[in-house]
Amino acid sequence: KKLNIDTIYLIRDPFNSLISYSKSIRHEDEFLRRGLKSINTKEWIDAYLDGPIHFWINHTRVMLEHEKSIIVRYNYFKDDWKLINNVPNISKFFNYKENDVTKILNPESIEYIRYRTRELCEKLDLTEY
Repeated sequence: KKLNIDTIYLIRDPFNSLISYSKSIRHEDEFLRRGLKSINTKEWIDAYLDGPIHFWINHTRVMLEHEKSIIVRYNYFKDDWKLINNVPNISKFFNYKENDVTKILNPESIEYIRYRTRELCEKLDLTEY
């Protein structure tokens, strides 16, 4: 079917994304190999937001600048998916559970991530934290 778009991007807010990406079953070992000791440090957060572990800020900018794309946000998946024409409704198969951000990230880390990502999160309407 003709969608009139190039790409469907799926994005998670930077807080939940950092936490999930940093879990031991995902990429925690990559952070630790680089001498980073805790998710609640600027170095760990920067390695996620800017690289070399992940490039959340850059990926998000690319998504926002890509004119022939649609952005689907994890925490609004069902609503966002409905806006895409000519695709099957897969939202019933999408199971999303957020992390308890305030139990994992300390207030300083939350504020630092908010400071680094505020503009992008506002553009995406990802402003819960």
